[in-house]
Amino acid sequence: MRSSLCALNAGSGDSFTMNFPDYDQLSTDHARLLVLIRGIGPNKPRSLQKIFERIQKIDNVKIKDSTGQTRDIFVRYVRDHAVENNDWGDFQTHRRLLGLITVGRFDSQGELNELCRVHESLKVKYTSTLYDSRALLFAPATTSSNDNETKSIDNSYTSESSLNGFKLENEEQKILIDNNMVMPTIFKSRGFFYTENSTCPNLESRITDFVNALFWILESKRLERTKEKFDKVSLLLAPFEKKDFVGLDMESRNNKKRIMGRITKNLADLTLQCGLIAESLNYYHAATETLRSIGDSLWLGGAQEGICASSATILYPHLRHSVNFHRNISLQGNPNALNQNSSSPQKNLHRASDGSKQIMQHRKFDMKINLDKSSNQNNESSSTTSSGGSSGSTVSNSSSSNSLTSSNESEKKMTSNGSQNILVPSNILQPDEITSRYREAIINYSKYRMAGIIETEAALKAARICIEQNQNLDVAMFLQNVLYINLNMNEMEKVRRFETLTELYQQIGYHRKAAFCQRLAAWRHIAQNNTNPDWAASYRLMLDSFRGHKLSLEPTEVLEINQGWPCLQIDLLQQLIGASRRLGQSALATRHMTFLLQTQWKNLSSSEQKEMALQLQNLSSQCEGSPVPLFLENGTFIPPANLTDLPFCETFELKDLSACLRPHKIESNKVDSGPFLFTPIHFNSSIDRRTAYAKKRDREVSFLWVQHEKSEIAIKLLNPLPFELQVSDMRLLSDGIVFEALPESIVLPANASMSISLFGTPLEIGELEINGYSTHTLGVKSNCRLKHMFARCFPVNYRIKVIPALPKMNITTSIQQSTLNCLSTSEEVINTASLTLYNGETQICEVTLENTSNIPIESIEASLSSGFDQKLQNRIFTFDIEEIRKQLPIEPGKKITFNVKIYGDADFVGPVVPSTTGGGISSSLTPHQNDLPSSLSGVNSLLSHSRVGSPIQRHRNNEHNMSFRSSTTASGATVNSGHSSLATLSLGAIMNGSNQTRQFEFKLIFKYSGGLALSENHCRHCALLFNVELTPSLQVTNWDVLPAEVSSQFYLVLDIANLTTQEVSLNYPNNKTILIEPKESCRVPVPVERCPLDKIMSDYQQLQQQLMNSNECGIVYSGTFNSSDVDLPEKLCSEHIASLVNLKWQLSPNETCGIASLRGISLSSTMLDLVTVAPIQFDVRINDKAVSPSDEFSVSIGTKIMMEINVSNNQVAPLQNLILTAQFYQDFQNGVTNYRLETRVTMSGPNYTFITSLSKNDIATHQCSAIFFTPGRFKVDIQCKTQSSSSGMSTVSSNDTHHIWKFIPPLEVLVVN
Repeated sequence: MRSSLCALNAGSGDSFTMNFPDYDQLSTDHARLLVLIRGIGPNKPRSLQKIFERIQKIDNVKIKDSTGQTRDIFVRYVRDHAVENNDWGDFQTHRRLLGLITVGRFDSQGELNELCRVHESLKVKYTSTLYDSRALLFAPATTSSNDNETKSIDNSYTSESSLNGFKLENEEQKILIDNNMVMPTIFKSRGFFYTENSTCPNLESRITDFVNALFWILESKRLERTKEKFDKVSLLLAPFEKKDFVGLDMESRNNKKRIMGRITKNLADLTLQCGLIAESLNYYHAATETLRSIGDSLWLGGAQEGICASSATILYPHLRHSVNFHRNISLQGNPNALNQNSSSPQKNLHRASDGSKQIMQHRKFDMKINLDKSSNQNNESSSTTSSGGSSGSTVSNSSSSNSLTSSNESEKKMTSNGSQNILVPSNILQPDEITSRYREAIINYSKYRMAGIIETEAALKAARICIEQNQNLDVAMFLQNVLYINLNMNEMEKVRRFETLTELYQQIGYHRKAAFCQRLAAWRHIAQNNTNPDWAASYRLMLDSFRGHKLSLEPTEVLEINQGWPCLQIDLLQQLIGASRRLGQSALATRHMTFLLQTQWKNLSSSEQKEMALQLQNLSSQCEGSPVPLFLENGTFIPPANLTDLPFCETFELKDLSACLRPHKIESNKVDSGPFLFTPIHFNSSIDRRTAYAKKRDREVSFLWVQHEKSEIAIKLLNPLPFELQVSDMRLLSDGIVFEALPESIVLPANASMSISLFGTPLEIGELEINGYSTHTLGVKSNCRLKHMFARCFPVNYRIKVIPALPKMNITTSIQQSTLNCLSTSEEVINTASLTLYNGETQICEVTLENTSNIPIESIEASLSSGFDQKLQNRIFTFDIEEIRKQLPIEPGKKITFNVKIYGDADFVGPVVPSTTGGGISSSLTPHQNDLPSSLSGVNSLLSHSRVGSPIQRHRNNEHNMSFRSSTTASGATVNSGHSSLATLSLGAIMNGSNQTRQFEFKLIFKYSGGLALSENHCRHCALLFNVELTPSLQVTNWDVLPAEVSSQFYLVLDIANLTTQEVSLNYPNNKTILIEPKESCRVPVPVERCPLDKIMSDYQQLQQQLMNSNECGIVYSGTFNSSDVDLPEKLCSEHIASLVNLKWQLSPNETCGIASLRGISLSSTMLDLVTVAPIQFDVRINDKAVSPSDEFSVSIGTKIMMEINVSNNQVAPLQNLILTAQFYQDFQNGVTNYRLETRVTMSGPNYTFITSLSKNDIATHQCSAIFFTPGRFKVDIQCKTQSSSSGMSTVSSNDTHHIWKFIPPLEVLVVN
């Protein structure tokens, strides 16, 4: 019961007189016995509070009356009671104090005497109404004394205790004996003694006996009242009525009815307290009719209130218990409510379902039964309605009086759910009738000015009944009526009234009206006429009114809900700030002002915003605001308030690390996951649904941060104030791993934006959550979290993964740093190098890698990147990655070096065409046609047999002469001067294109890692940028192929032009050197080994077949061609020449040297015959002795020689229709030969043979003999030729008619005398 609880919790100094209402009364208190519990004595330890609680629980006692019926007697315990209230005991008997229980503790005889004296004085104070009393006295726990002392004290105690009329139990006697104490003679009450640490096992039974004693006394009073005759009973009066009836004729008819009506009403009160609720209803109804007939409004209101109290006790039995149950059910104004056991829906409060209502009803009944389980065994009908409507309980009226014998006939049997039979009086009020009767009673009370307190209490009781019925409008009506009752109260009583109204308004969900009453109560605490203003209480009440004003102590909730009345909210917060300042709590004042600015910023005008900001600055100068919670003395928690929008954050963006410090995942081989790319099965779908909301609120950053690496977040802030805003100690807020945030201070201009960057360093590995930033502005430290920044598209936080620390590397080169503008820029580049090379020149660049961190570099991967073809890139730049790996690891602070070879690659074959695009190679593979020179010293005979010039024909122009100068090589070989003729247009074209330089940009990218990051497959990328400028050097303008002196070689004749401005020394095979003047050209014959085309083709086809078998797309060949080329043999031969011929050149002044390559040289079909190795191989024997082409054979005149010629096929395809011939001739070394030697030599046998077919590795043999007649030098022309074009040789064009293969150089025979 709320009233009982509040009374027990009140202090001993509280006063509840009839001058002020009892705001805790309930309608069911009319049926209770009023008992005062008072703690006495100077020592009131908190341990005695448990005794109060145990006594308070004994609020219901079941007592069998003289007829054997069981009555439920309820008790109301209060902690204080005014004597004046007893004066109203005739008007309402529940206001009489019937019992007294005192609780005290003593340590000495003197304290015991004092406790007994106080108890007796309280009995005297309430002697007019007090029926009985008990004293619970607690002695200290001590050991027993010696036997002599025990016996003496025992005798004295026994003799003295007999004077008091009460005999102590043995245990109680022992307590007094052990403490050497005796019972004082002035103590005339029943006392119970316990030790201080005793569990008091029989306390409940003794209190139950005490309630039994009170009941029987009250029952006797009731029986006496029933036997009194109305004509001999004096008129019962209210305290203020005593002077009104002085001198009146009490024998008049109206006064006799008045006496009878008031006596009946008084008897009804006594009957209700004695547990005869149904019988009391009869008396109340009788008294109502009598009092209404004479217009006794005051007592008529009391009788009507009694009817309501009796009916409410039956309808709402759970209200009679001290335990505060949750009101999940109530009865409405429906006459069938008891039968249906249901109620209408609640409008503002949550209501349970019908099933839960029944469960709660049984639960309440069970709670009541558990208080006294012995009563469950009683199957007799009770004289009062059971508290829970349990099965088998009945309601009946019984009385020892014979005045109302028809009461049993007035009962009505009702069935609920077909299982429980409940007997209720027929004259009970229905729920809706209770409200109307209370209204009538209040109207009757309102006619008397001195009954204002009674009227107030009745209105509050009616309001609580309406709360049970969920009639919120009726509750508001009754509570509104309380405000209109004019009572002469002090300020504290006014506060108590407003607090009670606040509690009741909150119960029905009228929080705005509750907040209004709280504000009124707060003002009463600090009213001008209040001599002792209580600012602390006023502050607490205003703080409690937040809910009614749609405010919350948490600023973020206010911003999220965004409800209420801004003008009222701002006014409340300003008053709260003022109260805090009056209390001297500067921290609270600063906190509430911060709260006001944060939550009401948009509701303030510009001038108000400025004023409030300056006021906050002044308050914070006294006590700085901090983002920590504050706790009041009563335990109230004041959450921190942050100036999230001051300054206003417009953007918040996490920045990735710079490109050279950014971590990258080390690529690994993909694991084969099977042939299926998609599965319809969703694993952990429930988990995905649960985390869907979190994914929306949290934004996971795609990039990574590195441990111990400074990280950046870009923020754009707006100052909305009209003055400069200084923001200091800005730091990032984070959760998860340890993060060292670096402070930043700024000054924001008035009404302007500014972009800043905040930095921090993660110190651990794991997931880092960036929640926002902290500021210190206007004297307040604030934690500005992203989730609290409303009206912006910020996530709750940013989640970023921090990987282990990575090493840092610096790159330097032996080449000067580039000062040119890079054609392409990259953030990964940490250093640049610039160099200029001639085409064909090679330069070595030493690159130094330095570890500038404290983590060793354990892994380095290097690669080249450019916008050019991969093959060109690999020709220009060359380095050995193994050279780097051998020097690993690089310890902290150490360096390693390696070399990068940079080659000025160019297309040296063909004239240079002016380039239209910068940085690209602009050369043509098509050489200009030019006639070969008529003679070259040393190779005149070879040049005379030249049949072709250049592969592509064009018109010749005017010729001019160029001189060759002799030069001696290191080996002593000489180069004689010769004559060359070049086209003027060709050289002019070359000169026009020679001014074009080419620029290249290459990035040498390093991927390096070390430490724990390497084990997690993370690395860093950095790059070294090379700016390479290539200038022209040499150019091959024309070329031709001539046979050499030996069959395994041929001569490649080149026209080479010097495109530089300096003299060039050209070194070509066989250690021959030639000087070329600037802008001039010369012709150079270069001996080259023939190309074994069949072997190369066989290897190539075998490689192609292997690649096809491995399902590779395209053919990878080590050369520069692919399988799609039609003229593959030509290109293979061209590659063969380029691999063997390197033209080394050197500039005379600065000794710059280089190599010109013949890559890409083109060959005609005729040239291919000379370039490739012949399929026919000759084996010549003279006189069974093998000879080579360079051997010289001597023979005497007239001596016969035997010559054997063996030919074999080295190619795969067979050769058809071959003719092998041998013929002697003489060469006069002047271009004249003589084949008519009939008089000089004769041959025995045919000089030719016909070979039908010659397969691979087959050998055909021809033998003949010869006799020389004259001395001289003779040569043998041995050749094998095809008879037609059907030879099937794969290297011959289809346009050729036949092929001739010669044994060269011809075999020489010296004939001597």
